[in-house]
Amino acid sequence: MLDYLDNDEVTAEIGAYAREVLTAHGKEPWGTCYYRDFDGKTLVFRLEMHYHQPGGPAKPWGKHTGVSVLHLVDDAAPETVKSGGFYLGKLSKSRLIGVDSRLVATFNRAIHITTIDFTIVEGLRSKEKQAAAVRSGASFTMNSRHLTGHAVDVAPWVSGAISWKWEHFHILAPFIFEAAKQVKCPVEWGGNWPAVKGKSRPDGAHWQIPWPT
Repeated sequence: MLDYLDNDEVTAEIGAYAREVLTAHGKEPWGTCYYRDFDGKTLVFRLEMHYHQPGGPAKPWGKHTGVSVLHLVDDAAPETVKSGGFYLGKLSKSRLIGVDSRLVATFNRAIHITTIDFTIVEGLRSKEKQAAAVRSGASFTMNSRHLTGHAVDVAPWVSGAISWKWEHFHILAPFIFEAAKQVKCPVEWGGNWPAVKGKSRPDGAHWQIPWPT
């Protein structure tokens, strides 16, 4: 899980790196994370919406992009951790049945570190359902990683409903990549796929273990 550093833990060196991240990446979506080790501890530098009261000493005033500094808290009591409080519901968990254990571990980890909620849309898929997806144009292949449990479709959950907006997929993606890194699961994201007519197109919901892993 992630917790925010206290102000007295933010050294001049850490603050300087946070400013570097903001300067270089301030236009990236909120929730984008960058990582760096300080004194043997991996810190997370996350782009977030900050707000400074107009007329107050902190500037710029109003809503703006800032960098928050966090660290991993693996054994802290729940009440001490400032997390998003998200969890996988029964339906999401049921959709992970039959999925490769590495992907299951990835999404169980991701839900605890993300700043945006998400739901599992689909995991293991039958050949009949895959054939229907090909006929409808939702898929281009009968050799999908879903057929063997090596792929999962995941969507952001915003305001009580699934969001298919790319801005929300881009906020979610860094947390899934980080979770996969933490549990040592190789993954690739359909959102990075090129648009090749009749062969592929970007798919923000799709995550899979790459071939031939």
